Order: sequence, then structure tokens, then C-alpha cells
Amino acid sequence: PRMMSDVNGDGMADVVGFANDGVYVALSTGSGFTNPSRWVNSYGHSAGGWSIDYHPRMMSDVNGDGMADV
Repeated sequence: PRMMSDVNGDGMADVVGFANDGVYVALSTGSGFTNPSRWVNSYGHSAGGWSIDYHPRMMSDVNGDGMADV
């Protein structure tokens, strides 16, 4: 699945995608997006037994730094 969330604190929504081999991010440029790059290794669809079918990923700023966390 893919989500839109500001992960770098620039005020623009970035694309965050969860794949089998990790979490990928395509940063917003304001007129498009960068090529996706892997930000987190080994955090795929079933990471640690947390199946995405039963435990969906969410994005929210949980530590107060102004950037979305998984």
C-alpha cells in the first residue's frame, strides 16, 4: 500500500510505499516527486509477524518533530 504524508517536514505530502523488502519514499518537489528510495530495510508486508491484512500501517507525527512517523 501507499500513503501520502509529509515525512521530511517541508510541508508537502510525500509518497510512502510499503514493499516486501522495506519502506520506500518519493519526496514531493512541489511539481512532482523524486524517484522512490528505500528508507527502511526489512519492514515489509509481514514485518515481525505484523501482517498488513490485520495490522495496517498508519502515518502520524508521534514524537512532535513535525514529520510523520510510521
